[in-house]
Amino acid sequence: MKHRRSLLILCFLAVLLSVYVCHAQQSRDAVEYRLAWQDDFDGSRLDTTHWSIIERGPSEWQKFMSPNKSLFRQRHGYMRLYARQNDNIEKSDTASYLTGGICTQHKFTFTYGKIEVRARIHGATGCWPAIWIKSDDPKLWGYPERAEIDIMEYASHWKYVSQTLHSNYTDILKHTKNPDSQVLPHVDVSEWNVYGVEILPDRVLLTVNGDVKLDYPKLETDEVGQFPYGVESFLLIDMQVGNKYLKKILAEEYPAWMDIDWVRVYELK
Repeated sequence: MKHRRSLLILCFLAVLLSVYVCHAQQSRDAVEYRLAWQDDFDGSRLDTTHWSIIERGPSEWQKFMSPNKSLFRQRHGYMRLYARQNDNIEKSDTASYLTGGICTQHKFTFTYGKIEVRARIHGATGCWPAIWIKSDDPKLWGYPERAEIDIMEYASHWKYVSQTLHSNYTDILKHTKNPDSQVLPHVDVSEWNVYGVEILPDRVLLTVNGDVKLDYPKLETDEVGQFPYGVESFLLIDMQVGNKYLKKILAEEYPAWMDIDWVRVYELK
């Protein structure tokens, strides 16, 4: 009787899972997108009508940011962002490393839709490239309104990338009923891959090469910050060095870099 009850429970759970997966696929298949903006990084100059160079700031990820020209190279149809040792690159800068990054803050924002970025990475121990989005309003960078989505993060020489949804619900409340908010797909980052996110009114999908790796739904709850996504947001693509988790940095492995072949942003029709 006990084995039969367990079997029935497993069958019931399997049915629920199949219904959920089917609903998620139908929800995605029903969505229609319209291309809102793209950048193929043709030519030799950054499109400053959409992009800005990320400046140094107090946050850990910003501590080595620099506008130095040696950190940016746009040619052959892609943009290369570097992380370098500051070996007399900027003599007046006391930072031991310099990193390059670009963002669309105050120049191009989006709410619901799809973002895809085709990229490849040449990593180094302690290096931390990232493709991510955050609210265009600084008042919404903290909790409980935080709505950060890490489309792709990679560190040192991982065999995988990290894709994560950050919010008050996932980071602060750490609710046990919350669906998975992070996935670690195995990816050869040295090859070209397309990292993406789809922000829909009822869910967020994180993708690699078009395949859904994480399906995060909006839940019926009164608790703050379970689904803060769909606000005006901007895109960041940057190189970073060191953080509280990546304490080991091997100088002999630098420079490291990330190549961006193209960026495409779609809005819902």
